Amino acid sequence: MFYRFQTLSKKILGRTGYRFELAPRAAGGDAGFCVWRRTLRGGDPGKRLVVVPGFGDTPLSWITFLTVLGSRRGFRQQKFGEILIVEFPGHLGSHPNSKVISSSAELTGRFCALIDHLAPHTLLGQSMGGYLASFYAAEGSERDKLSELILMCPSGLTGAENTEIETVEWIKDLVDKPEAFIRKSLGMLYPLAPLRAELRRFLNRSDTHALLKSWGVEHSMDHRIARIRTATTLIWGERDDLIPFRMFPMWKRELRAALG
Repeated sequence: MFYRFQTLSKKILGRTGYRFELAPRAAGGDAGFCVWRRTLRGGDPGKRLVVVPGFGDTPLSWITFLTVLGSRRGFRQQKFGEILIVEFPGHLGSHPNSKVISSSAELTGRFCALIDHLAPHTLLGQSMGGYLASFYAAEGSERDKLSELILMCPSGLTGAENTEIETVEWIKDLVDKPEAFIRKSLGMLYPLAPLRAELRRFLNRSDTHALLKSWGVEHSMDHRIARIRTATTLIWGERDDLIPFRMFPMWKRELRAALG
């Protein structure tokens, strides 16, 4: 069933104008990072929007969002020349046999190398993708070339309202109680048994467990967010079950302090 799901994903992405690429070795390709690239007619060829999905996510889940976004006047006025969707190795993408990067330090390092290579004008990340996008804006060697950062209910910030202990417990629950995460993550799609099975398989992998257990407050944005200098848009759903809305004011406050 998994391979059937992956074949369907590739067909849908291909029919909507995206082409699959393995990242160069020096930019994360040796670890299995891939991108789906779509060229937009009439846009600036050097102006790229790079989209970073969340934990365990698949680029396929972004098709509807990007289709709706592309119909908005404000988006069209941006005149992006390309949209690129990042695909994490081992997640629910097109390479199910690739290994999940099992170290938080390695994941952030390789992600930053990939984004340096992709050279986005705008970097958009959701959940774990939001954490990684904000990490890049604070730490990436080419971060000064980034013009806009869009964070959708990002993870990665602990602070006083969400203590280190609470964060560690949340990560522990992902390992010990994956079904709760599956239900929240899939939402209305939870009744689809194939999707439940694939997400369950991903969460039960030993390398996925290693990645989750490797994360500590030293990897958080707590002491990094002050370094962000890129114009940032913060988007949050009031009913977000994964990254609670109470985190929104903290991100907003810290970003305002960083950006002045």
